Amino acid sequence: MDKLLAILKSGISLLTIFFLAVIAFFIIIDWPWDWRSGLWTWLGQTSAGAEETNSTTLRNFGFIIAGLLAVVFAYWRSVVADRQAKASQQQAEIAQRGLLNERYQKGVELLANEVLAVRLGGIYALLQLSQEHPEQYHVQTMQVLCALVRNPNRGRTTKPSRTGDYPDVSEDVRSVLEAIRTRTSFQVELERRAGFRLNLEGAYLRFVDLECSDLRHADLSGSDLYGAQLFGSQMDGTDLSYSFLAKTQFSAGGRCPATGLTQAQLENAYTIPGHDPELRGVLDVASGKQLKWNGKVPSGELLIRTFPI
Repeated sequence: MDKLLAILKSGISLLTIFFLAVIAFFIIIDWPWDWRSGLWTWLGQTSAGAEETNSTTLRNFGFIIAGLLAVVFAYWRSVVADRQAKASQQQAEIAQRGLLNERYQKGVELLANEVLAVRLGGIYALLQLSQEHPEQYHVQTMQVLCALVRNPNRGRTTKPSRTGDYPDVSEDVRSVLEAIRTRTSFQVELERRAGFRLNLEGAYLRFVDLECSDLRHADLSGSDLYGAQLFGSQMDGTDLSYSFLAKTQFSAGGRCPATGLTQAQLENAYTIPGHDPELRGVLDVASGKQLKWNGKVPSGELLIRTFPI
């Protein structure tokens, strides 16, 4: 409304000039008769060397003035229309942003629901929004979904564990991990520009499928990667400190090895005897040599509390 008032006020000066011109015309018409009679006499005369009467010349001059006023008025109308269009566009953009934010907030709220199907709906809604508007919502969607992976409700899953005693990763977490695994190069670039890194610190990731994932600079410290498939993944700068790598597949029996790993990345990770990670064919990106498992073996309370089998 304020913008519309400003637009209308900008046209007041032009309308004022027009009405003043009309008033001046009527003043001339109502001028004393002696003056007007002389004017009409002058209008009927022809100036020396001219082919037209003075009235014709004045008429032509009036046409010019009227044309100029018409041009000015048309320009003013176009300016008003343009400003109104811009104001309408801004209002539409504000309304659109409001709808997008509402979609985002609704999706986040669904993640806390106890019903699996509802949580999955929230995940898919957020992913759809981030695909439609990646520059606005991709990074913050990844932040929320990584938080879900780090802090799932273990009681939600009813699937038996492949290890016998502990639950498999729930379906909603697997859906998030699949979205992480299938991120496009453009989405990864958006994360890099924003200074964002995947934060899966301490996550329960037993037997998850993260093959051929872009995990560069991801934080997997303290995570339980028992039996996880990581072959073919890019792992430059990935933090694996204090992570549990028992039977973690960094290559498929020597084929399709993970890339970007260094010996130093593995030195502070853990496993248990007889459950070394699969490292055949995985080379140290710094030295080019075959990686070897020299990691630590947890013991005592650390083994029971952090890395149960």
